[in-house]
Amino acid sequence: MKVVVLSNMAQSLANFRGRLLQDLRAAGHEVVAVAPETDDPALASLSAMGVRYVCVPMSRTGVAPVADLAYARRLHALFRAERPDVTFGYTIKPGVYGTLAARWARVPRRVMMVNGLGYAFGASGVRQRLVGAAARGLYRAACRSAHRVVFQNPDDRRTFVELGLARADQTVVVAGSGIDLERFPAVPVPDGPPVFLFVGRLIAEKGVLDFAEAARAVRRDHPDARFHVLGPFDDAPGAVPRSTVEGWAAEGIVTYLGTTLDVRPYLAAATAFVLPSYYREGVPRTALEALATARPVITTDRPGCRETVVDGVNGYLVPDRDPAALADAMRRLLADPERLRAMARASRDLAASRFDVVAVNADMLRALGAEAAA
Repeated sequence: MKVVVLSNMAQSLANFRGRLLQDLRAAGHEVVAVAPETDDPALASLSAMGVRYVCVPMSRTGVAPVADLAYARRLHALFRAERPDVTFGYTIKPGVYGTLAARWARVPRRVMMVNGLGYAFGASGVRQRLVGAAARGLYRAACRSAHRVVFQNPDDRRTFVELGLARADQTVVVAGSGIDLERFPAVPVPDGPPVFLFVGRLIAEKGVLDFAEAARAVRRDHPDARFHVLGPFDDAPGAVPRSTVEGWAAEGIVTYLGTTLDVRPYLAAATAFVLPSYYREGVPRTALEALATARPVITTDRPGCRETVVDGVNGYLVPDRDPAALADAMRRLLADPERLRAMARASRDLAASRFDVVAVNADMLRALGAEAAA
């Protein structure tokens, strides 16, 4: 059986879906990976997995009807040439346009994943509402063309069903992208000054502004505490300017670590992981990596984020856009080192029981109809 997997980044295919691609190969299937750019390290990784890569250009962000239609046409031509048995698209444009193009090309089985609802399902601003209306129309059309629609949390599934975007009987929920427990082993919480780590794109909806404000408050009581930010600057709506981050550094409240392809050393050096997101997440990959590393997690009681914390057991859930509550949760961790370490162990247990990539990929293979070679 031939399976085509589509993403908006080659690096995502190699880093976040590598185990799924390998599991498909191990089940005897031919796998073709599709993304819009040439990324030599990612392509080398995919090649080592026995996965063939095809570059199909795409405009990653924004609503660009002409460019998006051209992307759909290129995918249609690819599917006509490759004649796959299954297509699987994740992230919004590969999921939506890949599924529509696969239907036009008469691909026998079409599966799409909704990786969170993101910017388009926010409620604020005229532009955001217009983008949301367009996204819902596209999702509705794509879901009607899909055999399976995969969600990463039950809240997103409920939203799609209640809005009439997808039928309940065509949906399935999996535990995020899963986490490789061997690649992310448990690491003891380090001694020394406590370090709170934020990992994510530097946009307001990821909560980085709230993280900085909470850091300022906590450092008044705990001047030895450190607050680290790791992640790329962005050009999306709500992007945090570089000058703002430089101001935090000058003030001495936040250390900006830049970007990385390997988050493991930064998690190992951290005491706790913090993601005060009010973005419509699927299940944040960064939080899963923190769980596996055995770090307490502080995050918001929001769709996707709340999946990663049993409140008071492996971390704390806080209201979104509430820096005071976030600072209070940080102080609670600092006040009880023994409980902090118990929470760290509980995070690893949660990663193993709920998010192990082996179990998640077994669910994915069933959704794809790819448990064994045809």
